[in-house]
Amino acid sequence: MNVITQTSAFPDVFLDAEYHHLPDMTTFDGLLDLLSACTLAILGNALDPRTYSAPNQGEDEEMSDVQRLFMVKYDLNNIPSNERKAICYARGVAFYIFRWVRSEFNITGPDGHVKIYRHGSSSKYLRPF
Repeated sequence: MNVITQTSAFPDVFLDAEYHHLPDMTTFDGLLDLLSACTLAILGNALDPRTYSAPNQGEDEEMSDVQRLFMVKYDLNNIPSNERKAICYARGVAFYIFRWVRSEFNITGPDGHVKIYRHGSSSKYLRPF
């Protein structure tokens, strides 16, 4: 397992003042923080209320027939295309991180028994990723 434990390993990337914002991957809480951020990235589209609005539709406005056409026929919503692409990219990175965690870690419970096996090891659990 490769773990970054100090900023001197990447002096040009992280300043000490910025480093404390990163999850500490040597602790379970740090792993949960990382996986929580990934979950938010995966659900980003569903959690954004603009997903459910037509292009140029105000918060309290009814959807016009033209807006409905654009939304249904062209899969457009009130999120600009550059943001939609960024959301898709972030979702892909989040899934990559989930796969990386599955390949690098066995997660054990307080009793010491493995709860989530590394990808590729024998497991009685279904693996979604």
